[in-house]
Amino acid sequence: MTQAQEYPDSRELAARALRNDSGYSLVELIFAVVISLILTAIAVPAVGSVLNNYRLQGAVANATWAIQSTRYQALMAGYPYQVVFTKASSQYQIQNLPTGATTYAN
Repeated sequence: MTQAQEYPDSRELAARALRNDSGYSLVELIFAVVISLILTAIAVPAVGSVLNNYRLQGAVANATWAIQSTRYQALMAGYPYQVVFTKASSQYQIQNLPTGATTYAN
């Protein structure tokens, strides 16, 4: 005995296709994007603060090195040295005053 096979009609196939969800809805995707934007908006100021702190620590390390280097050079050469910080250009110079000189030189 062989059984006759029933084939579903097109309406039944369309209904099965609609019930077979295998992805995310548009609402879910929009919700995920909104959450990620909120988290990014919270993180941006924190990253800026960390970068400013890192720059400040680098500037302090450079100034400390310049002062220590100047002190070492003065001890080794036996005459005065000075560090001159220029606020306008955010730079510094190490100058020395050799014996017999009246002004500091680079």
